[in-house]
Amino acid sequence: MNMQASGLALERVGVLADLDAYALHEVAAVMQPVTIAGGVMLFDEGDCGDTLYIVVHGRLRVSVAGSRGVRRVVAELGRGESVGEMALLTGERRSARVEAIRDSVLLALSRAAFERVVEQYPRVMTQLARQLVTRLKSSLRGAPARHFLSTLCVVPAVPGVRIGQFCERLARALSVIGPTLHLTRQAAAAALSAGGLELHAASPDDTRLVAWLNGQEEGYAYVLYESDEQDASWSQLCERQADRVVLVARSDEHRPPPRRASADEDAIAGGARREMVLLSAGGPARGAMETWLAAFSGIQAWHHVADGAQADVERCARLLVGQGIGLVLGGGGARAFAHIGVLRALGQAGVRVDAIGGVSGGAIIGALFAAGASPPEIKRTVREEFIQRGSLLDFTVPVVSLIRGQRFANMLTRMYGTRSIEDLPARFFCLSANLSRATMRVHDRGLIWRAIGASISIPGIGPPACENGDLLIDGSVLTNLPVEVMREVCHGKVVAVDVSAEKDLSVDQTWSDFPSPARLLAARPWRRRGLRIPTILEILFRGAMLGSIAGERDVAERVEFYLRPPLRGIGLLDFKTLDRVESAAYEYALKALEQKPLDPGRAAVAAQAEDVAPHLTP
Repeated sequence: MNMQASGLALERVGVLADLDAYALHEVAAVMQPVTIAGGVMLFDEGDCGDTLYIVVHGRLRVSVAGSRGVRRVVAELGRGESVGEMALLTGERRSARVEAIRDSVLLALSRAAFERVVEQYPRVMTQLARQLVTRLKSSLRGAPARHFLSTLCVVPAVPGVRIGQFCERLARALSVIGPTLHLTRQAAAAALSAGGLELHAASPDDTRLVAWLNGQEEGYAYVLYESDEQDASWSQLCERQADRVVLVARSDEHRPPPRRASADEDAIAGGARREMVLLSAGGPARGAMETWLAAFSGIQAWHHVADGAQADVERCARLLVGQGIGLVLGGGGARAFAHIGVLRALGQAGVRVDAIGGVSGGAIIGALFAAGASPPEIKRTVREEFIQRGSLLDFTVPVVSLIRGQRFANMLTRMYGTRSIEDLPARFFCLSANLSRATMRVHDRGLIWRAIGASISIPGIGPPACENGDLLIDGSVLTNLPVEVMREVCHGKVVAVDVSAEKDLSVDQTWSDFPSPARLLAARPWRRRGLRIPTILEILFRGAMLGSIAGERDVAERVEFYLRPPLRGIGLLDFKTLDRVESAAYEYALKALEQKPLDPGRAAVAAQAEDVAPHLTP
């Protein structure tokens, strides 16, 4: 196989885009096919580099060495994407590790062959340089890695799980996003038989079968492989073809294995990302997901799907193929009430939020929404807890903090009870800062009230939360809008709602020193002049957030949709402004959505699926 026989549209390959037909023909003529099995490394960091690779079929993972020996995934490359461009220009050693997530077919362009083409067509060199500059700019802006997925494999988490009906529902949901083929063993056997072939023992070494499967990927945006518990060879083949492996179980019919599987027992061929789907009759069962996740190593995401709830399946589908919408809610005291108005506007505009993350006050609102509460219900809960029940400030002897924090803890337990984050119908996380280790702590599992309690613990105002001997404080100390964390949870579009104040706590311009406590207590002159004296609580809160506010001035450039409602004059503890804040944010967000509609990514899918034919080819 060469470039011409690959079926890959040359003009869609970034490195080769804009070249004329003659130049494309010359490049295609010197490229060589490379087949690599899932889980095999193509090259490693530090290796000598002299070859560019283009993905024809399959998927590659690009990772770099991080701190403490932990590797960080920086990109996943699918059909038509390339890696190794720098090697053609400089011959320098590889800067990242690249390995096959699943069985893949690549086309290789060596440096020697490339130089021969460039002698005749210098534009190839220009285009390659342009591609590298574009990638560098994206890296500097913190642009997310793209995750265009094409194949999913659904397998039972334990023997006896019936997955057929779920696969049908998932295929219908995927079809809304792009043309989808639901491929069972029976369907594959019938299609092959119509073409004069037979599906005996499915094997990854059967070149005709693999070529046929690759052909299906060319004809569809998504191929959903349904494994067969009665045919281990077919199931293994499905897993080797998958960009994502989805383990399915029912919380009301099956039990997880009694012990955590070892890495060897639990490994999926090709290293594809593994996600868990837990089916249930009436919504998430308390503690069920935690039990299943404890039984399997390497699960990177999880989803709840209730019987008859197509919205659950659609949300699961969008998250699985990187077409979801993740909502990040920042902290800001009473300003966080603006998130309720934004949620109301998003719902009215038809925007479906698939994952939600928050910091401090944003975590409180976000967890209620992830639990299934509507914006009006969230507003009623917030009004009761923050206004009608009286003050939340239980001042104490300021040895560790100004308040004990018990009233806040009582409020959180009333709101969330003993529910865990894993039990929430929608994916949720909140953020705290580990004061002991100076690191970020992402809470995506465990008791909701404890996680949020840590996320809202403003240093100096409330006592730190304790976890395994470490002290946890308000996450806004490090970041008030954890966009990068959301990118890991939701490989789609990110919406960020910033409720921090750009400028806050101003005083009289004529002051050279702060007035004495006696004058501040009297405060009469300042009232007549309309000045608002900042309190110790506000100063501590603003000081805690200062670093994250200053470091996130470019956040609007790092997300697909950025909202900053007009909240001037709203103080940290102005809880009674709930109605005004919520209403102002609602009107602001509604206008913003009218000016720039937030599409759930179907434009990208439409481009990816262009010219595909939704039919099973023999």
